[in-house]
Amino acid sequence: MSTAAISVVIPTIGRSGLLDGCLASIRAGRDAPAEVLVVDQSGSDLVKQTADAYEARVVPCGGTGIPLAVNAGIRAAGEQLVAVTHDDCVVDRNWVRAAAELAASHPAAIITGRVLPGGDPRFVPACRDRPDPWVFREGASFGAILPNNLAMQRDGFLAVGGFDERFDVVGEDLDMAYRWARGNRTVRYEPSMVVEHRSWRTPLELRRTYQEYARGAGVFYAKHLRAGDLSMMRLLAADGMKWLKAIARAVRTGRWDATEPSLGFVPGTVKGLWQGMRRFS
Repeated sequence: MSTAAISVVIPTIGRSGLLDGCLASIRAGRDAPAEVLVVDQSGSDLVKQTADAYEARVVPCGGTGIPLAVNAGIRAAGEQLVAVTHDDCVVDRNWVRAAAELAASHPAAIITGRVLPGGDPRFVPACRDRPDPWVFREGASFGAILPNNLAMQRDGFLAVGGFDERFDVVGEDLDMAYRWARGNRTVRYEPSMVVEHRSWRTPLELRRTYQEYARGAGVFYAKHLRAGDLSMMRLLAADGMKWLKAIARAVRTGRWDATEPSLGFVPGTVKGLWQGMRRFS
């Protein structure tokens, strides 16, 4: 097995069982990363034991939230090239090599890739499986980043401030894609970089997840509306139209489907707008 000059960052909040599967998939890869950093926000002994079993380095991180954890991991990384996945994902055998080669070849890009459902796709959020590469440039970057499958050059990511940690749990990916894809920077979707997002949520947990995603979008809209960016109104209106169509389908079929992401719009986005207007005042 060869070693790729890339650091892998995995945020976790005490989910040692899921983390074990993620670390096992990295070890089973065709190439080993130079280092694996587990950014732990739980202080759990089980997390440390799991990380130690795979010779991963634990990066303690006070507070909570993926933006805070990912930033802490990238700052602690020893390599210029960095890849990020989440503890509830398993990576493809070629993931480490693909991430290293793509990040090295595109220094002004954040690379994101395929995220496949690990289980019934109706119950796995945050997936994407388009067959061809795609480049998201300024004006077309909204929703470009899938934060559970990323690669980039460390210094460029930190130079723009990393993820905005005021987004607590969700929404940081929308904000980063929107801020990043300006000037000569791009977000690139590369299907050769593959992870599998495992199914572990109940229908109720999935509904709450979609409400949280919508809340993060609301915070994102509020941040940039506060800064005078009225293009957020167009994105907000598009989300509202998706919600109306989902409501119409639910009325027509008599089924309120927990797997429909758009149904989180009202409880989530409205709350996020209110929180964001206060947070970014």
